Formats: sequence, C-alpha cells, structure tokens
Amino acid sequence: MTPGRGGGALSRAGMGGFTLVEILVAIVILSLGAMAWVGTSRVAAASMRAAALELRAAQLLQEQVERLRAIPVDSVRSGSAARPAGDAVWTVADSGSYLRVELVVHARPEGGRTLTDTVYVYRAR
Repeated sequence: MTPGRGGGALSRAGMGGFTLVEILVAIVILSLGAMAWVGTSRVAAASMRAAALELRAAQLLQEQVERLRAIPVDSVRSGSAARPAGDAVWTVADSGSYLRVELVVHARPEGGRTLTDTVYVYRAR
C-alpha cells in the first residue's frame, strides 16, 4: 500500500492513456477545424477563379486598346474581334476634334460565367 493513495487501488495518475471523453472532444475539435479549412478552401478557389476572369478581361482590353491605337486615327472604324479568350466590340463616335471609341470586352473562361468590361479611348485628330 502506498501512503496517501487511498489504499491498494490504482489511481488515475498511475494509469496511462486517454479517456473516451477526451478522445471525443479532440475529434470534435479536429472536425470543426477540418470543416473550417474546407470552407475556406472553397472561398479561396472561387476568388481565384474570379480574379483569373478579371485578369483575362483586363488583358483583352489592353490588347485591343493597343491595336486600336496603332491604327491611324482617320482609319479607325467600328468593329469587332473574336478570340478564344473572349470577344471585343468597339464603336467609334466622331466629334470633329477627336474620336471617342467605346470598347466592350466579353471575357470567357473555360466553362463558367462571362465577364463584361468597358473602356473608353479618346483619339485626338
């Protein structure tokens, strides 16, 4: 008998391992963490897809603006261009001293929503 240990019975301090309650609490905590991680991953993936689509639209706009600026000002006419990444449509309004070109781009991902973006370009005569 060990003094102060309550007779000959084994105490909790002398036993190794975890109780069933401790294991269940640990499983619940780990499950909550895993669910939060999965939810965050879904939000992050959706944000990345949206950012990629916005980048694609911005690249299409920049590309088409550069093409329109390379054309002599008196040769700029309304038109459209179709590309695998998206379509561009531009309309030209002549005000005498400058041209106002409205450029609308429809960016297409590999099978999702379409993003439309618009920019105005002014060309002085």
